[in-house]
Amino acid sequence: MRRSRLQPVHGYCATISILGVSMLVGLLVGDGVRLPEVLSWKLAFFAVAVLFGELYPLRVPRGDAESGITTSTTFAFALLLSFGTAPAVIVFALASAVGDIVSRRAWWKVVFNVAQYTLALTACGQVVGLAVDLQSGGVEKFTAGNLLMLLIAGGAFFAVNVGVTAVAVAMVQHL
Repeated sequence: MRRSRLQPVHGYCATISILGVSMLVGLLVGDGVRLPEVLSWKLAFFAVAVLFGELYPLRVPRGDAESGITTSTTFAFALLLSFGTAPAVIVFALASAVGDIVSRRAWWKVVFNVAQYTLALTACGQVVGLAVDLQSGGVEKFTAGNLLMLLIAGGAFFAVNVGVTAVAVAMVQHL
């Protein structure tokens, strides 16, 4: 039996997984107590939309292959704005895990993806929190001045989400 050697990408994926899962546990322990307070039909709607977006990606033909683009991020961002960072991250992480399990991904990919989304959406929530008060559970009112910060928050999500994955891909491809 051939035994595979540990590569630097394995350490990187393990580090990202530990950081993201630790952050998720922190949100569950710290803000998870507040979750029963925010349970509503609106939260349920967004949660179902996030899960549906993960389970049924839009199919896009690309050359000889077909790839899927999930719509879950859009609803996770709406969840973040409506209920705050912790509920959005928890729902997004659960939806990502369910989607990956249904797709029969390896356990470590499930954990890595949950961690990646946790880090990205938490970064997004931190940027949104600079413009509006998310401590009360969501955004009550936006002003024109908040729009730039929301765009920057979306950029933070994109940068962390794509950046974490791009580093792993580059390490695998020895770039």
